[in-house]
Amino acid sequence: YIQARVNLNRSSSITAKEKRDRIKRINDLHEFLILEPHKLITKANVNEVVRSGRYSTYSADKELPPLPMSKNDYSSFSSSKFKLIDSYIRNLKSQYLSPKSFITNDIGLRYSTTLDRIRAIYIFCTEKIELVDTPIQQPKMDVRYQPSNLTQVFKNRQANKYELTWLFKFFLDQLGIKNELILGFLKDPFCDNKEMIANHIWNSILIDFKDTNQEEWRFVDCFLSNLANPLRNCLIEKPVNLDVNRSTDTSIYFLMKPLEIIHTHIPLLIEQQHIAPPIDSELAISLPVCLSSFFKNKLKLYKFNVSLTKMLDLEIFEMELEIPKHIEVFASLNTFSLNTDNKNKDGRQYTICQVYWKNNFKFCKIKAVLPLKTSSAILEIRSGFKGEQKTLEDIHPLSLTVPLFHEGKEKQLKFVTRCPTIHCQNHDLYIKEPQIKHLTYNSVYIFKVYQFLANGINSNKEYSKAKLALQTPNGRIIELRNKDPVKPYGSWEASTQISERGTWKGLVVTDGGVAWCVFAEW
Repeated sequence: YIQARVNLNRSSSITAKEKRDRIKRINDLHEFLILEPHKLITKANVNEVVRSGRYSTYSADKELPPLPMSKNDYSSFSSSKFKLIDSYIRNLKSQYLSPKSFITNDIGLRYSTTLDRIRAIYIFCTEKIELVDTPIQQPKMDVRYQPSNLTQVFKNRQANKYELTWLFKFFLDQLGIKNELILGFLKDPFCDNKEMIANHIWNSILIDFKDTNQEEWRFVDCFLSNLANPLRNCLIEKPVNLDVNRSTDTSIYFLMKPLEIIHTHIPLLIEQQHIAPPIDSELAISLPVCLSSFFKNKLKLYKFNVSLTKMLDLEIFEMELEIPKHIEVFASLNTFSLNTDNKNKDGRQYTICQVYWKNNFKFCKIKAVLPLKTSSAILEIRSGFKGEQKTLEDIHPLSLTVPLFHEGKEKQLKFVTRCPTIHCQNHDLYIKEPQIKHLTYNSVYIFKVYQFLANGINSNKEYSKAKLALQTPNGRIIELRNKDPVKPYGSWEASTQISERGTWKGLVVTDGGVAWCVFAEW
């Protein structure tokens, strides 16, 4: 019983005092470690803008109004906008013998706007050119010299990442689109990125927005977007169980903003960040690996501290994200990417990801612990449209990864399994306790669940009535009591003895009010 209570208390949220103690311990061990790197990027850091041929460096300049939301928003560059362009390039059977004749006749004459031309080139380089692992001829990927075999690459439709990036640049140059070739460091989402080395190459493009009389730098990575890149499968949404009326956007690292791509791509030349004022490279390395879907789904780091990733003895990791109301988040632990001996097949049982609301804003709290005999692992966080993941099988793209480490004493801990509630979309549930997977037979537990309205509090809207219960292994229903039945949200509780062996289930009534659906399993 005492051992069970240890895990029960261990799974509770980290208190302010515990957090302060862990920060102090890590500060003493790692004096120069940046603990909250995301907070050091402030409103003073802005995406570089060119107006009338001159660079603007600070958004505080009142004479330089920001771009309209329609231009800055990711929906402006979604696949649906370019559906006809994508279809044309994918079905293209061009017989041109040189890349110059192709770009002039098939792209330049067919499309008049810069954005359409960039999209056509992007689809051609990522879907019509096969990525192959061949040696890079230029020493150390020297970006000053164009590869001499671009014509052969175009004919064979095969290229390594250096040739592919240069081919993209060649097409842009032929159309007179201002661009740069950037050499720098690409963070590996499945590693602890400590040292900055030149291991990658990508493109930046200066796009002219005619209606605002200003230009913005945007970034494209054809290597990560290429169909032959195995990492791409982790970064796009799988077309499984998706709503047939909504097209899946498979565009990744297409026209990303400087303040977004800096989380994964760090240029060797600081001026190629196109951030004003620029971000120190050490700070950029310390930022968590936020991938393209993190920004596409408008996630934000709310509470994140690097000191919590370094666990000692029975400590757990904890972080929080701010998320839009139409987005859902799932987390799992990946231990085999770091070549550990313990290859855990189900990383979800070592993490718990729950949504709560505060001041009418939606947040997601994520906790994780490492399995036994595991000193390091990667926490994988995925996000996508709410209600589309119907099982525990991941279909959403990888949005964020965090390396976790542990040393000292260890004790097995698994979190309660949270199940997708596709038939109950009107309520968000947060299990306050017990958050552990395994409950002790014949012990008494207080089951406490916070229930929130999934669309926030709106006084002009009618809310469907919630109802929560427990189901014992033998099928008996134990209803949870609402502590404030007048409100359409609140805390639900029930005290019960674990008198039956097997799986206990948390139940919530469906939106239609005619059946139960499972939201948790102990």
